[in-house]
Amino acid sequence: MPVTMTRHGDTARAANDNRSIEGNRHVRALQPAHGQGRPSQSRPLPTFRGTGPTVVFLLVCAVGLIPWTVGLAVRLPAHYVVGSWTLTWAGFDIALLACFAVTAWALWNQRPTALPAAVFTSALLLCDAWFDVLTAHGGRDLLVSAATALLGEIPGAIVLAAISIRLLRANAPFVPQTRPGTTHQPCGLPHRTAPSTSRIAHQ
Repeated sequence: MPVTMTRHGDTARAANDNRSIEGNRHVRALQPAHGQGRPSQSRPLPTFRGTGPTVVFLLVCAVGLIPWTVGLAVRLPAHYVVGSWTLTWAGFDIALLACFAVTAWALWNQRPTALPAAVFTSALLLCDAWFDVLTAHGGRDLLVSAATALLGEIPGAIVLAAISIRLLRANAPFVPQTRPGTTHQPCGLPHRTAPSTSRIAHQ
């Protein structure tokens, strides 16, 4: 074989090897480093160390509220005059306004606080509807309170609850429920494998 052809062949193989090495470098550069990017799907979720005492505390609160609620139902008067009626409802509406603003800001900017803000705002809307109807006088006041509850507060709470559920489902593939020593692949997501490297990279 002529020397010139051998040299050209060696040069072509060297150029291909260099391109393969550079391609492998680009692939490694695009892949997230260890501990960064999405959490490993084979790694179990971190658990809250205070789960046991917290559950006990919550159960004690739930059991303790039973006699408290029964006592209120029996001993509270049917009529009660409140001196700070204006401050009570004005403060509640200010808190509700702040929750609406935070929820809208978090959803628009796609912040993680959108989920708790939507849940909290939905709960406040339900509380608003409850107390509006039950504290209203009969007649026109009761009709207005019932109308605002049925047409405004309850539908708004349902919409925010639906948004919260969508946010939970959207974040579910990123925090899969796994057990130690097992792997979990989110449903509907294809399993990704690392691209094969060249023979030069393994040497």
